[in-house]
Amino acid sequence: MQTYGDLEALVVDRRRHPPGTADAPLLARLRVVPPGRASGTLSRVLVLTPYGVETILADARRTGRGTRVDVAVPAATPEPALAALRSTLATLGAGGISVRLERDARWQP
Repeated sequence: MQTYGDLEALVVDRRRHPPGTADAPLLARLRVVPPGRASGTLSRVLVLTPYGVETILADARRTGRGTRVDVAVPAATPEPALAALRSTLATLGAGGISVRLERDARWQP
């Protein structure tokens, strides 16, 4: 989310599609760790829309080779959605960017 409008749209959508329903929006926590730096880490929470996924890819590519991207999704994320995200993020490997995608049982949005 980058603007108040993004937050408002998410709240309206979550009211229409509560968590746990098949068509609920999927959220992800993202952490982009630049190569060889303890500082400069980027953290985001975003909705996994096509725009959200493109944001993940752009953030990772901007920092370049050696970057590590950690993506956490709620434990209830359906396997097909996880597989599709994993496939999309795999393109970062060609640019020397490592990706760790995991379900986080502690995170229940």
